[in-house]
Amino acid sequence: MQEVRPHLRAVAYKTLALLYEYPEKDIFINSKERSYICNIFSELSKNNYFQDLTLVKIEELFSSIQCVPLEELQAEYIRLFEYAPLCPPYETAYINSNASDTLLSLQELYKKFGVQTNFPYPADFLIFQVEFMSYLISLEDTLSQKEFLERHLKVWIEHFSKCIKAHSFLAFYKLLAQLTLIFIRSDFLYLSKALL
Repeated sequence: MQEVRPHLRAVAYKTLALLYEYPEKDIFINSKERSYICNIFSELSKNNYFQDLTLVKIEELFSSIQCVPLEELQAEYIRLFEYAPLCPPYETAYINSNASDTLLSLQELYKKFGVQTNFPYPADFLIFQVEFMSYLISLEDTLSQKEFLERHLKVWIEHFSKCIKAHSFLAFYKLLAQLTLIFIRSDFLYLSKALL
């Protein structure tokens, strides 16, 4: 199996967390940081398990917001993800199991790995989950990474991504949804093969 440097995967998850944050004034990084992020995803796409990442042009993701006023990007973020959200960025919005059990399970899992759980958002928030994956990668605990994807992110991310593609007015969020889905599927496949 072709090895993927853990750092690349961890940075990719951190990048997803950053891209799903509320857009602020200095939207999405300077050109040097954009280039670094593009290189991370480009390096990942050279691996057989991540080659589908080439379906999303990271440069296109960034260029899709160049001409969009910040206020429009913020309004779309709120419409999609916050006030009466069309596409809530929470696992419990997309699963059929008991929401309380899912949240408790996540809080216990975070606590088990020493991650603080007094968040301003519920424990199933997308940003927390992708940042937690980045943390698990830093611990080099492949089994825990696979189990977390299998029990959480992989369970709901496709529904979330489809929701964004169906409801977003902006190419940026549609491309981000596509990137997120492809990356998480690819990472799960990579981890599954790594554990054989």
